[in-house]
Amino acid sequence: MKLGFVLPGFSASEADWCIPVFLNLVRALARDHEVHVFALRYPYERRTYTVYGATVHALGGATARGLRRVPLLVRAVRAVVAEARRRRFDVLHGIWADEPGLVAVAAGRMLRTPAVVTLGAVNSSRCRTSVTATSSAARRARWSGSAWATRTG
Repeated sequence: MKLGFVLPGFSASEADWCIPVFLNLVRALARDHEVHVFALRYPYERRTYTVYGATVHALGGATARGLRRVPLLVRAVRAVVAEARRRRFDVLHGIWADEPGLVAVAAGRMLRTPAVVTLGAVNSSRCRTSVTATSSAARRARWSGSAWATRTG
């Protein structure tokens, strides 16, 4: 399978424990699958490199805030789409429902590829109510445990 993860940051090398749980997840999945990580903000520079057999696309967003983050998000969606043109993703997974979730769902819709967004450590009963009440995209999404799954096909 070809798996695409969108994260706010990822380890700059095998020795960098940026977010250890995701480094361990990617290491385990890359043993048997083609894994691509799209790191939005960290590492701070733009580059492509390999960690434990997974390809990491660092987009160098660093501390861009407000409207200055729009180019970062556009660049991220374009990077996912460009990689999918080489070989289609089986699934895209945005870790956290803000920027990574937006990128995963937007790219998934463009590519007609399943996209999942993990909300993370939140009170899901309150989150479900507030998200579905305020977001038309969320109303079209299906609630399943701690993740939103969108139908793209």
